[in-house]
Amino acid sequence: MCLKHVGAEIPLMKGTRPRVWMRVACDRMPVRDLPLKRDHLPSPHAMPAEFRSVLLQDKRRPGEHRPLRLLLGQVDRDPYIFYSARLPGGGTHIPDGTLAGHLQLELWIDSPQPLWHYRWSSI
Repeated sequence: MCLKHVGAEIPLMKGTRPRVWMRVACDRMPVRDLPLKRDHLPSPHAMPAEFRSVLLQDKRRPGEHRPLRLLLGQVDRDPYIFYSARLPGGGTHIPDGTLAGHLQLELWIDSPQPLWHYRWSSI
């Protein structure tokens, strides 16, 4: 078994841009410290032909200005933001073909508050 991609979904306050890292360890030995980047949740399947045909019925013509009646696609999971990273070098090999007791993940979030230095200013 090989671990190739890691991710985390984090609820964030509006206006924050945290720095997110994940430490991957196998059998209590650190393997990688990865910076995570904003990403979309992986979609499990392509859209079936039936859904595509329904969406084509609502397609706007050139020059037509009206809101779309049907939307199928990425879901807005506000306030949750998905962060992910790909492990370099083809991933990390997990012994015995099972994750139980072998894989440890630590999530680190450095989220400075946008108005922190204004809060403690002297008058």
